[in-house]
Amino acid sequence: GDIERESGEIRKKIITDIGIDFKEKTRIIISPTVEQFQKDQPGSVWLPLWAAGVAYPERNLIILRSPKSIKRGRINVLEIFIHEFTHVALGRALKEEEAPVWLSEGLAMYESREWNFSRHAVLTEAVLTGGLIPLRTLTLSFPAEEHTAELAYAQSFIFISFIINKIGRGAFHQFILNL
Repeated sequence: GDIERESGEIRKKIITDIGIDFKEKTRIIISPTVEQFQKDQPGSVWLPLWAAGVAYPERNLIILRSPKSIKRGRINVLEIFIHEFTHVALGRALKEEEAPVWLSEGLAMYESREWNFSRHAVLTEAVLTGGLIPLRTLTLSFPAEEHTAELAYAQSFIFISFIINKIGRGAFHQFILNL
């Protein structure tokens, strides 16, 4: 429903921010159950039970869990779609080049507006205690520990937000081209 109705506008906004378009249509699978979600994964990819969506940029594919299959709280499927489509669009823009994790996750959070008080608090605490994570250590992966991972996401979001909003979208486009 919502995804079908709004996907064109969402796509246009994300492509405008990235600065590089791609022609092919992105395939979206909505899995009705958690079991089907696992079965729908290409190859033998296994995802954690809390995963609500996954992107495969090289396949131009997004697999989402149906909101009905998720027990905890209310999930915003549109927000998850935006996050995953950002991964696809960035992956398509960079072709064979692997995006640094901080860029990929920071941009996906920026596009889906995933900012909240707890992320702000984690970031503030890290700034005040000198606990920020050097960006270079967030290039290949994010920390496994929850609190540190939360900080990695928050830092990535703030950095991307700063580049686009303060330095400018043109500079961000150039940055993507240079990658």
